[in-house]
Amino acid sequence: MVSHPKKTEEYIKAELHQIHQDLSEEGEKDLPKKSAEQLAEEHSASLSKKKTSELCVAAFLLSLFGLIFPPFALLAIIFAISGLMQSSRAELRGKTLAILAIIFSLIGFVIALFLVIFAVEFVKGILNELGPVLSQL
Repeated sequence: MVSHPKKTEEYIKAELHQIHQDLSEEGEKDLPKKSAEQLAEEHSASLSKKKTSELCVAAFLLSLFGLIFPPFALLAIIFAISGLMQSSRAELRGKTLAILAIIFSLIGFVIALFLVIFAVEFVKGILNELGPVLSQL
């Protein structure tokens, strides 16, 4: 369930205001000089600063195409590994997308493998049936 961003900000502001009041009632001297609204704005700003790795997004999209056309799956794995390394170093979001890209790419490879095996067996069967007919020609 996705909550409305405005409601979330209001909730954070109310909670911070309550904490601020509780601390001031206890007589704490090291209270922050910022209001609850400023703290809530800083918190929401810090959440929005963390961006998603473009490599992870590209890997995920390529892996979806890779379910149909296997060379895209190979590219997706390369992009996903690069995206995982980038998101770890730069503290970016997107690790889940990269992991899903690797999983979908592997599924694409398995599907391609089964299709190749099926095609080879199908052609073998046709050639076995047509063998006597072709030998008469």
